[in-house]
Amino acid sequence: MAIAVSRGIGVGPAVFLPAFDIPSERRELATDLVANELGRLHYGVERSRSHLDKLAHKASAGDSISSIFDAHLLILDSFVAKVEDRIQSSRINAEWAIDEVLKETLERQGSHAAEHLREKQLDLKDVAAGIADELRNSDRVNIPPGSVIITREIRPSAVMEIARTAPAALVTRRGGWTSHSSILARELGIPMVTGAELGAIRPGDTIIADGYTGEIIIRPGGAALAYFRTDRHAKVPFISDPLPQNETTTLDGIAVTIRVNAESSRAYQTAYRAGAVGVGLFRSESLIPKSGKLPTEDQQTAAYLDIADAVGDAGVNIRTFDIGPDIINGITSVERNPSLGLRSIRLSLAEPELLETQIRAVLRANDQGNISIVVPMVSGLSEITRLREVLHAAADSLAINGKPPKIPRIGAMIEIPSAILTAREIAREVDFFCLGTNDLVQYLLAVDRDNERVAEWYQTLHPAVLRAIREVVAAAREAVIPVTACGEMAGSPFYVPLLIGLGIRELSMSGNSIATARRLIAGITIVDAELIAIEALTGKTAAEIDSSLRRTYGERWPDLFPEGFLDSPHS
Repeated sequence: MAIAVSRGIGVGPAVFLPAFDIPSERRELATDLVANELGRLHYGVERSRSHLDKLAHKASAGDSISSIFDAHLLILDSFVAKVEDRIQSSRINAEWAIDEVLKETLERQGSHAAEHLREKQLDLKDVAAGIADELRNSDRVNIPPGSVIITREIRPSAVMEIARTAPAALVTRRGGWTSHSSILARELGIPMVTGAELGAIRPGDTIIADGYTGEIIIRPGGAALAYFRTDRHAKVPFISDPLPQNETTTLDGIAVTIRVNAESSRAYQTAYRAGAVGVGLFRSESLIPKSGKLPTEDQQTAAYLDIADAVGDAGVNIRTFDIGPDIINGITSVERNPSLGLRSIRLSLAEPELLETQIRAVLRANDQGNISIVVPMVSGLSEITRLREVLHAAADSLAINGKPPKIPRIGAMIEIPSAILTAREIAREVDFFCLGTNDLVQYLLAVDRDNERVAEWYQTLHPAVLRAIREVVAAAREAVIPVTACGEMAGSPFYVPLLIGLGIRELSMSGNSIATARRLIAGITIVDAELIAIEALTGKTAAEIDSSLRRTYGERWPDLFPEGFLDSPHS
């Protein structure tokens, strides 16, 4: 049995995806030809950059897709610099230089067991192969529609290319729930099973890939085909009968609000049909194109009106720009540690025109009074106080031209240690909290979540993280304000029961996670979730807590998780 990482049933002929490599032969260059070879490399790099940029900003792409290929663009720049040096120092052709630099980088990293490192290695391979493909003018992936794609390992860019052909499913030997390729498959709605033994599969074999249980059937009979094409969901309790629209409750009748992370009315409508109630996080920086040119007040107003009209009374939380100075035209300073530098609300306050324009756009779009503002990277009360000053000044200026605008609710994104330690003071001055779990782990543990060298220290289940969440929830309860959990924890079936046990009653996640989360919540009780959280809070290490959760989930709710899902650590 393999592991289901993207839900759905895929039935179709097996098509093997060739293993990706960088086939080339070494060519030594005369000194006067090195410059030509560098020009050839730059041509391939720019074509590859253009392709990655398109992947990162497809009209229908979600934030997860954009962030993955934005990261590839960053990898591209650092990798190319090394390849350029190799071409110049060794006087060799670009393909051979790419291959050498890639192999040396992977050898230095070693075959580390950490999933984060393996994912970074695959990203690097993807970028390197993309440049090589451009140099060879290789055709993009071309797969017959309805195929079940079989491969040992699949690059993120290949997932995006294959998606154009409407595949039935993806089946791989290597991968995991958190791999970038699996995330893309979920975002794109492609069933995917990983950890599969591929030896018995032959090209053209009819394959059934069950993205709910991880089951793979080779050359199925007529009865099996009929079952999976008709009654395929009956054996999966947490995705079977439809739940009431926009109503998610535990077995003991406690309501849990499911919101979606979305930046368009189209994305919200899809999520609404799955059961979402409002937008828990609208990332306003999604409106900024790669050129870095900030959207005008009118452009922002139109975007905010679009999402506000779509959500209606359910409401939308618009986060102010969560960006650094490198994004904005005219601000060219390079910071040694951008995660701790002038970014998010700090940058907005340091650039008054930036914040004032955004606040005016929000006020103009808030005719229904259903827009709230989320302030990212709050460190204490001062940012909230200063933002309110800007907000009321903007409201006064707009009131001169007509009726006073409706003042949006203000929420604080809790994600850095100082905000956790002053959560009670902040809670008394805001209308709600957003718990940014990704950055919460990063800042609380002082671990760059994008640095593979410290990947093993990025531990979502670190005792300090769980205690921090408990404290934030307690502060919100005292002030009688809600807490919406965002980030990877909120959308992962593994963490949802734990978050609910810690007191979270609102979750905001990607649209493709909603159906699974609702089914899971409908199958648990608050009492059980709280007992699990109490036990987790006694754990001394992330590994210990992870093992305890997997064991407890398996004992209490064996029917709520796909087979094999609890076999691997999630911490």
